[in-house]
Amino acid sequence: MRCTMCDKVIGPTDIWAGLNRVAVGVGGRVRLLEFEGRSAGYHWDMKEGRASGSPLCWPHCYMTFLEGMQIELQHDMRTEHGRTD
Repeated sequence: MRCTMCDKVIGPTDIWAGLNRVAVGVGGRVRLLEFEGRSAGYHWDMKEGRASGSPLCWPHCYMTFLEGMQIELQHDMRTEHGRTD
């Protein structure tokens, strides 16, 4: 398995986070992401140890992704209100 962001091989003892749906919010605004396509649902099978989604290295790629989404949402909110700072 490889990290979706940095393409590093995730080994059998490496910690990773599997993103499928992520809600990122600022104030009352929320952005929901789904990695398997908007029309596709997600899969979670605990017996087989399989799930859909995108694996990310922990904590670096995971935190980089979430921080980026937070910054993007804050930027969108500022530009909607005419601010460019």
